[in-house]
Amino acid sequence: MTTAIHTSPGAPAPSGLLSVECEISGNCQLECAHCCTLSGPKVDHGTMTLDDWRTVVDDTAALGIPTMASMLAVEAPGTVTGYRADGDERITWLAHPDGSWARATSYGGQLPLVHQSGPRRLWDVLDRIRSYWLQHGELPLRGARVKITQDGHTVLERGSWRATL
Repeated sequence: MTTAIHTSPGAPAPSGLLSVECEISGNCQLECAHCCTLSGPKVDHGTMTLDDWRTVVDDTAALGIPTMASMLAVEAPGTVTGYRADGDERITWLAHPDGSWARATSYGGQLPLVHQSGPRRLWDVLDRIRSYWLQHGELPLRGARVKITQDGHTVLERGSWRATL
């Protein structure tokens, strides 16, 4: 396990750091040429113990880094995100390799106007994640049971929530 950022416990998130991405399986189903982690279906990333993962989750929370992006990576792997602020205008976008996309534009703190298209409704996926978080006070990934199937898929389950990687 590698720790990329060292700060004192309880310190605010470093300027500009909005998310931490964790690969919880040794096999990514994607083969993106631009991947900065050298992931792929034939790459082994080693192993991490349960205590290693707890440290990652606790350190991320201690830094004040939002966890929604990591849940989006579980629900819709391969999704990339972006954000731009210009005066009172705020634009957030999501894009997936299958052609799905979403863009939300907000002015002056008003609710965003959302446009989306493609086989997945990415904003709806993000909204379901947010709704679960608001209803339960945490995201389903925390405390999920992990199963490895005979064909090598990783299945995460917690209550009625389920994701297959």
